[in-house]
Amino acid sequence: MAYLIDSDITIRYVSQQYNNSILVKLDNILDNEFNYSIISLMEVLGFNGDTNEMQQLETLFNNGNKFEINDAVVDETLHIRKITKIKLPDAIIAATSLVHDLELITGNVNDFKNVPGLKVIDPYTL
Repeated sequence: MAYLIDSDITIRYVSQQYNNSILVKLDNILDNEFNYSIISLMEVLGFNGDTNEMQQLETLFNNGNKFEINDAVVDETLHIRKITKIKLPDAIIAATSLVHDLELITGNVNDFKNVPGLKVIDPYTL
């Protein structure tokens, strides 16, 4: 299965906030294919953090697969927003995942729990 990596996962991965077991599993996923939404790029790189970590994040994003907002993502975002109480950035990330048939890996499982058809994975259950 292919995955879409949420913003929080990217930040915690680079800053090594996970235990070794999770880091190894994320290494395997990200070494194979790092898929991310343009929203995650803006959320993460728009943050003013540690210079070294920000450089690592930029490198990670530069080497990944960026999913832009296209008409299909817009349509799905509108559908999601009409049926759930979810913030717009999260709705776009969820829509991106659904449109591209990707499982979403996020530490914010509750934010996405009401999105129909969305496959959400908590990193602690990898």
